[in-house]
Amino acid sequence: MSGFSSLPTGRALFLEFGWKGVNKKGGGAWMTALAAIAPVTDADGRDDKCAAMGFTFEGLRKMGLNKNTLASFDRPFKEGMFQEDRLRRLGDRRGEDWLQTVIPGGPKWSGNTPLDDAAVDEEIRAFDDIEQHTSEARIKTPVTVHALLMLYEKDEDSAEAWCKQVSDALAPFEITVVHRLPLDLKLDADGIAREHFGFADGISQPVPYEDGVVVYKNGQSAPHDYWNGVPLGEVLMGHMNSHHEVAPGPVVPDTLEGRALGLPAHPKAEGFLDLGLDGSYMVVRELKQDVVAFWESIRAGADRIRASDPEHSAHVSTTWLAERVIGRDTKGNLLCPVGVLAPDKYNQPDNDFGFFDRDFHGHGCPLGSHVRRANPRDGLAPKPSDKQTLLDAANSHRILRRGRKYGS
Repeated sequence: MSGFSSLPTGRALFLEFGWKGVNKKGGGAWMTALAAIAPVTDADGRDDKCAAMGFTFEGLRKMGLNKNTLASFDRPFKEGMFQEDRLRRLGDRRGEDWLQTVIPGGPKWSGNTPLDDAAVDEEIRAFDDIEQHTSEARIKTPVTVHALLMLYEKDEDSAEAWCKQVSDALAPFEITVVHRLPLDLKLDADGIAREHFGFADGISQPVPYEDGVVVYKNGQSAPHDYWNGVPLGEVLMGHMNSHHEVAPGPVVPDTLEGRALGLPAHPKAEGFLDLGLDGSYMVVRELKQDVVAFWESIRAGADRIRASDPEHSAHVSTTWLAERVIGRDTKGNLLCPVGVLAPDKYNQPDNDFGFFDRDFHGHGCPLGSHVRRANPRDGLAPKPSDKQTLLDAANSHRILRRGRKYGS
């Protein structure tokens, strides 16, 4: 799973299938046309341009995927982000009202996953009982997204030309681009990719491992990274996960047609083929970040600290306080009780560290900082003998990020 870092420009094209109801004839024709000009790219090396694609639950349903296969997808994927409990946990909505974290009028686009729709077979629904899902509000956005196509190119002109080519190729199949976002990988003079608040981004990533599967070019298995290693099944379906179980994924009935397409037999589900093998679930949320408000808040906070204790806080600048909110300096180096963690041998921010021995009480990297809240590592261990257990637990909840900036 690559972020295609050699290609600095990209586009995310949100696609809507215009045909009415379910496509009983299957969705293969449009995918064949698309593959001729934008084939999905593997991650085994650099390419002149790259493409990746994902589908929403409703998109797969409209493409004619059978109900038993749809039912085999994971519950959050079937429910979507408008499920009542998920809306609350995400901080998007309470009852009938969108919260201030959502743009006025509510979201503009979504997968519009049906929560209580008679057109959707009962066997597909993710809810445990009829009483629960009938009480759910039917939320629908103006724009429905059935698939997401991500295109990566070397420059803006090439990206725009490719987008037009794709749009023209999909039009005869009643598929339109209903929303789009730029995907920019802009490096500064130091070769650092920064998020909109000005901090180095994309530093900490889980490192998947599995003997005989995650291998170097010479065929040797990649070792287990002590600080950031995660079993491959935490990222890809069909592989062993941190619970020592094969990560479940969608299946299809075992047929000659399926085998001819190269689908392997599922190792645990007799009579089914493994549709999800080496696939993954992707989270797509379009967020707005108020950069000005963030820095104004930090500046005001630094002013209050200096005013309350002028004798001991002359060093408290806006940048100093912002770095403690994040837990790293603006270059990405971890804050320590004294100074910062030195860069690694490649002069990149060192990401091989724990908190228990280095900074248990948060005197350098504060306990409430973004870094420690997002990935506590071994810092929550109550005693030394629990460090490994807590590190493994933290790594089991990590997300492989392949995001890029959009907007200005």
